Formats: sequence, structure tokens, C-alpha cells
Amino acid sequence: MQRQRRLMALVLVVILIGSVSILAFSLVGTFESPFYWGVSVGDEILYSVNVSHDESNSNYGYTYSNYLSLDGEQLIVQIVELPNVAGLVSSSTFQSQVVEMYKISCRFSNGTELPDEFPNEFATNIGKPLSQSILPLGDWTLIDRFFLDEFPVIAAPDVDRSGSVTHCASFRLNESMYFGSRKLLSIFPNVATYIWEGWTAFDTGVPLVARFYVNYPSCMFSALLNVTLTYIGTL
Repeated sequence: MQRQRRLMALVLVVILIGSVSILAFSLVGTFESPFYWGVSVGDEILYSVNVSHDESNSNYGYTYSNYLSLDGEQLIVQIVELPNVAGLVSSSTFQSQVVEMYKISCRFSNGTELPDEFPNEFATNIGKPLSQSILPLGDWTLIDRFFLDEFPVIAAPDVDRSGSVTHCASFRLNESMYFGSRKLLSIFPNVATYIWEGWTAFDTGVPLVARFYVNYPSCMFSALLNVTLTYIGTL
């Protein structure tokens, strides 16, 4: 009899531990998403483009004439795809499934398509900050908690060992959320810096301003490009 009681007690303890573990995983591992989109597929947004250019050394095969030709242009950005944010969301999936998903297409405001030499560069450099800065509404504080407040300081040897290092950062402003990503690329013995960043409006989830910045060390060649896209309004 005493042996049976001990066995029953042991079974109850195992069941209790299992229940607590399941509950803890439910509370900590995932949560019901508070997010929803303030925009819809098909929405169009008009931006003006301003390009500032420091210097480019053509001796190394680098030219930013394509970007410079965009200065003063207006672009229509159309939302073509939005990820599902109604399910379960965690910090580990928010970046891959929401931020990094490419959500837009672009064309000039007069209706003409971008020239053939632009699509890849545009998607990678100018379109990226616009796309990654289109964020869901619902809980800006939570998005802020997902990422660092600023890019960490990384020493050149750490970049050289891996070839490249990428980090994201976000913080809340008065009426907008800053979100940026920075890639450090080893061009031994120096490090090139690429930064894509945007300022997203709390009421729409659409970037008011987005910017791409690249800097190569002057000892290799001097090249600095700063592209700013300023939000004008929905069409």
C-alpha cells in the first residue's frame, strides 16, 4: 500500500512538472500577436528623392551616376505583399518574416519604369530602407524591445574574420519609430559600411523618411553616397 502511494505521488509530480513546463513555454516562447497592418496591398505612396554625393573614384570602377540621375525625381512606391502578422510572433521571427520581407515595387511618378541598370541596385540599396521600414501597428514598444537601441561597436578584426557583420537597431521618437540595419564588409585591411534606415510613422506604419548610406575607406577609394527619400503622401 505504501509503495502504491509513493508511485501515485511520483506520477502526480511528473504531471505537475509537465504542466508547468508547457505553461511556461506558452508564456515565454510565443505570444498572441498584437500586430496589424495600417496599409494594404495595392496602396501607393509618393516620395521625392534627394541624392547627395561626396566623391567617387572611377579608377576603382565605381561610379554613382545612376544614383545621381535620381536626384529631384519622384517615385511611386506600391505595396505588393504583406506578411501575415495575425498569428504567433516572436523576436526571432519578426526580423526574418516582417522586416526582411520585400514588400514593395517602385516606378517613376510619370509612370515610366526604372531603367534596366536600376532594379537590382534600387532593390538592394534605395528600396530596402523603404521596405524594411514599413512596419505593422499595434505595439511600437514591443518592436523597440526586439532590437538594440544603437549599432554595437565592432572592431575591424572581428569583421575580417567573418567577412561581414550585420546588426539592426530601433528606438522610439515622438511620432515615429527609427529602424535601421548596418552591414560592415571586410575589404582588408579596411571595413566598408552600408546603412539602411528609416523613420516610420506611428499612425500609418509607413516610413516618412528612408535613407541609404555607404562609405568606403579613402585609402582604397573615396566614395560616400547619401540617398534620402522624403514622404509626400498617399495617392
